[in-house]
Amino acid sequence: MLGFSPSASAQTTKPAEYKMLAPIPQLQNSSGKADLNTFIPNLIKLTIGIAAALAVIQIVIGGFQYISSEAFGAKSAARSTITNAIIGLILAISAYTILYTINPKLVELNLNLEYVGSSEVLPSDVGGVGTTTDPNGASGGTGCSTCVTIDMSAVPQKGVAPQGTTNGACKYPGPCVVVPALAAKLITLNKLLRGKVTWQVTEMFPPTVTHKDPCHNNGTCVDATLTAVTTGRLLTFLTEIDRIFGGKFEYETCNQTRLTQLQNDIQLARFKDKFRCESTTVGGESVHIEL
Repeated sequence: MLGFSPSASAQTTKPAEYKMLAPIPQLQNSSGKADLNTFIPNLIKLTIGIAAALAVIQIVIGGFQYISSEAFGAKSAARSTITNAIIGLILAISAYTILYTINPKLVELNLNLEYVGSSEVLPSDVGGVGTTTDPNGASGGTGCSTCVTIDMSAVPQKGVAPQGTTNGACKYPGPCVVVPALAAKLITLNKLLRGKVTWQVTEMFPPTVTHKDPCHNNGTCVDATLTAVTTGRLLTFLTEIDRIFGGKFEYETCNQTRLTQLQNDIQLARFKDKFRCESTTVGGESVHIEL
């Protein structure tokens, strides 16, 4: 009796792998990925560039036809070719220029849906808040008699700075605290960010350094940082902060090159006015969040 068994070569044959093409240069965002927010505006610019190149080619062809022909009809056709190419080029450039002059946002594309709704805390469960053993803030400030502590498991934070240093979320001996309403919102924020980005609070009450904003002296604001900053992670981070705090935040960096990059990033266009330098410190980036 004959039997059938697959050959060894058939058993070891691997399915063909499909590799996606790399994004077209200049049609990808700052993180190296292509999306419609970046693709469409850059495609428009690329199309204008192609139109300009084709117009130049047509002008060259028309010029060659004009100088190489003695016939009147041929010269007239050559002039028509040159004229049409120039008109087409002017129309292509003028359309973009007019729209950009009226309002630069007319040539941008933003598919990021903004959250519209209450900025109040969403979940009712705000477990992770505890009472502080030193409600007035042992290290100075104007005091925070109603402040509470937040478990590190509920909100990631640097913790108390070692004595004589500023490397912590609050001044020695601590504890690091904020007012209850801010604590509740920070806990909610962390729930929304969990699994999406890595972040931590870097400045609470009592503050490790002197701040211009008085909210740092009464526990109604914090500073926080995002780990491994990319455009995508930053967009997620700021979107959720905006959702919970209703626009009461600023993203601070005093590296002028980086600041310009953030302000001009198409994906972050809705937060353009939130990027600024509020100190003389050049280097790191942090988000200042107020109650």
